[in-house]
Amino acid sequence: SRPDPSAVSGVVLSHLVEFYEDRLNGRCEQVKRSLHIDDGCKLGDGLRRMLAAWPLPKRLSDLGVEVSALSEAANIAANDRAISNGPRNMDRVEIRQLLTLAH
Repeated sequence: SRPDPSAVSGVVLSHLVEFYEDRLNGRCEQVKRSLHIDDGCKLGDGLRRMLAAWPLPKRLSDLGVEVSALSEAANIAANDRAISNGPRNMDRVEIRQLLTLAH
């Protein structure tokens, strides 16, 4: 069975923020302030620290996602409109790398 898409989104969010961070046009500092993330901390790291205290899955493996499924997931994501309309284009290799980090 497939994991809940909302749970997957929660797991990959901080990694996706890191990937897009250079394209956020200075909005990272604003978001960090609103989330009370330390100034010296990157937004993605701060999100991971904040989410660590919540009773949520932290890794794709926590959701039962096998490493063998990551390439197929990257191929599917590469054709997803949410990915193709993001602030920076991601190719299958970059998506696979992001999924590996989140695994």
